[in-house]
Amino acid sequence: MNLVCPKCNGPIPPADVNVAEGVALCRACSTVSRLTDLINAPELAAVDPTGTPPAGCWFSSDGAQTVVGCSARSAAGAGAAIGIALFWNGIVSVFVLCAIGSTIQHIMGSIPAWFPAPPMNGQSGIPLGVTIFLWFFLLPFIAIGLTLLATACTCIAGRVEVRIRGDDAQIFIGCGSIGWRRRFQTASVKSVTIGQTTWRQNDQTKPVIVIDCGSPLRFGSTLPPERRAWLGAVLKKLLVV
Repeated sequence: MNLVCPKCNGPIPPADVNVAEGVALCRACSTVSRLTDLINAPELAAVDPTGTPPAGCWFSSDGAQTVVGCSARSAAGAGAAIGIALFWNGIVSVFVLCAIGSTIQHIMGSIPAWFPAPPMNGQSGIPLGVTIFLWFFLLPFIAIGLTLLATACTCIAGRVEVRIRGDDAQIFIGCGSIGWRRRFQTASVKSVTIGQTTWRQNDQTKPVIVIDCGSPLRFGSTLPPERRAWLGAVLKKLLVV
């Protein structure tokens, strides 16, 4: 396997690869890289960042700010995400309605006839202590449900975008103006590679863009492979000197 340094694009001979430690040394620029990053580097090397962007990708620069991004829309991903989100939130909503109904009953003395709460132990309802415990118990399940809904929205109308203004850069993932943002300094960027998520889905990791700027920034797991490779290649050209 031919390994290339992500910083200077120079070749790394097998003698400078430490398989036991999982690292490789580029003697030309004295850069130490992880083997997992180098193995995934050909995906970026095969993309011409100066060519026409693939469908669903964009690049603009007015001299003061550079914007590069990709649409995260995916019909297959949206269908799966919506199905999972509806299934999960449908089950959780039954318990949430019970918790809301019990809370209303303890505050107001009775539950309004129009409120769609399941039957809760006749007139006595759920004890106050159990109601409080139920809310704390449901919090992580509600958080997962909201995350699934956010994933579905991203697959329907989301985007991944990086804005660079001088030494300041920002990653945005979301829909419209609502989403996740993370700022970083371009001067601190050491490499841009294709890595893997730190979490697993169906016991498998997913490919992501990794910007190493002291602490790795991982994003783009929802992008189609062609868009992810193009975005990573453009960011490497812009950020890695």
